[in-house]
Amino acid sequence: MTVLGVAGAATLAAVALPLIPTLILAVMRIGPPWVVVGVGATASLTVALWASSWGQAAALRAVRYDEPAADSLSRAWPQTAAFGWVVTLTFLAMGGGYCLFVLPGVALTVLLFFAPYYEISGEGVGTEALGLSWARVAARPGDAVVRLLAALILAWAPSQIPLVGWLIAMVWAPFGLVATSRLADDLRAASPDARSPEWMGRAVAGLSAVLLVGLLSASLGAVYLARRALPMASGMAGRLMAGGIDPASGRALLAVAQGTATPEQKRQAYDFAVAASSAAWNADVSSAPMGSLWP
Repeated sequence: MTVLGVAGAATLAAVALPLIPTLILAVMRIGPPWVVVGVGATASLTVALWASSWGQAAALRAVRYDEPAADSLSRAWPQTAAFGWVVTLTFLAMGGGYCLFVLPGVALTVLLFFAPYYEISGEGVGTEALGLSWARVAARPGDAVVRLLAALILAWAPSQIPLVGWLIAMVWAPFGLVATSRLADDLRAASPDARSPEWMGRAVAGLSAVLLVGLLSASLGAVYLARRALPMASGMAGRLMAGGIDPASGRALLAVAQGTATPEQKRQAYDFAVAASSAAWNADVSSAPMGSLWP
């Protein structure tokens, strides 16, 4: 808990400190605003990611080696870059799996979950740590899935307690970390001679490419749909208001917006919105060429 607290405070400071000179420069109007804000935000994000990775590495060291907090924090510092790289590779691979219809992502989440644990123990770097996690979980998939699920539920359940769950969760969080670290140790003991598959590097590269293509496709699709929808939405909005609003419906809509509507006013506002939007949609559809409505 000490390691997590110190690392959390350092991360918050890392986020805030680069923004202070950014704010001063922006207020004094020194330099182009987009450059000042962009550089400040980039510096803040970069330092925050480094501090967060350092804190996670230190926390895993504290659990893995049962060493004092100061030792964990100091010894984790030189491991931060390698640890952050393994975490990045793990998330890229998992994300690529989720792009392949979700189920492969769920399987990869379990198979690669322990890669950061094996990196921090010095057993593997980069894709080798991912391969060790894969090999050891694949050797005992049933035990790994059941115990990993139990550990995650153990860490998550207290946060669901009404009113005080958020407070208990902060104190309880280390138990989940300890549980998953002990599971990583047990998998290591069960398969001490496990080796990373030779194809792991190629698999991670392929999954990362799938993730990037998926994100690019989703972005392009969102832009395309927005460009197609905005003109029609503008026309619908104009026709929606063209007929005006009767006083009763206006009062109902205002009450809904203020959160003071009665059940009758909510029903009246809903009926008005449905009727008006349906009329506007029908007008758009009837007046637009068919080829302009759908790809």
